[in-house]
Amino acid sequence: MVNNIHHNVDTVINKLQSLIVFLIQQKKAAVAVSGGIDSILLAYLGSKYMEQCEIYHSVSSAAPEQATLRVKQYTEKYNWNLIIVDSHEFINKNYISNPVNRCYYCKSSLYDTIKNHTTLRIFSGTNIDDLNDYRPGLKAAQENGVMHPFVVSGIDKKMIRSIAYFLRLHDICNLPASPCLSSRIESHIRIDANLLPLINQVELYLTNYLNAQIVRCRIRSTGIHIELDKQTYEHKIKTNQLFLVSKIREIFSTTKSQYSIYFDQYKMGSAFLNDKKEVLKYV
Repeated sequence: MVNNIHHNVDTVINKLQSLIVFLIQQKKAAVAVSGGIDSILLAYLGSKYMEQCEIYHSVSSAAPEQATLRVKQYTEKYNWNLIIVDSHEFINKNYISNPVNRCYYCKSSLYDTIKNHTTLRIFSGTNIDDLNDYRPGLKAAQENGVMHPFVVSGIDKKMIRSIAYFLRLHDICNLPASPCLSSRIESHIRIDANLLPLINQVELYLTNYLNAQIVRCRIRSTGIHIELDKQTYEHKIKTNQLFLVSKIREIFSTTKSQYSIYFDQYKMGSAFLNDKKEVLKYV
């Protein structure tokens, strides 16, 4: 297990205590949980220290099945009050058309759905690093009065990992960031719900086969772009390229499209980019 205490232990304890005091003072909340480390940690602490904590997890084609499984496992282990919902984002034409601010429509649907189930204030796992990124969903959160306890407590992603490690939640402290599967589709390409499980299947396969830290299978106007962490991209692709291309084509064989396949180094948010950098291409 990699040591994820990125900070002095006293600093971790102080931040954790501050967060716990805040949650105790708030007393009640409805925590929106995607299944990633941020929201899982928030739900864990909320369920432990708040008088009433409802956990809401939305299932859809855009939610990786492993994230839903993780939420259910934590629910069973820690006796969470879990409510599974479907936020029906795929009936929203604005979401399906996949504009750059698609996340706004997704989060609006999610928060509307949660508010139909509860009167408790919604909490999200947003941290202070997210405030420096392009996050259209934050506008939906603001419109729905969503509170971000990590932001209130001045906690960033590294501190979240440190806290998770300190609390011995070792199964999540190393989890890589994993946005919803729709984020793999380049802006303005219509979201096809049937493609999303295939994208997830490719990412799971490559993660296991290559022992990769980061894998993104992106659908762009030019084809399928496989993005990998630097170490994997530089040292494992060229010796495995023909087999991997064959495997990816096999997974996508149920679609009618014949995609070109590219390999590149991972870049955050690159589904939004028109990247002209030369990459490895397999037609």
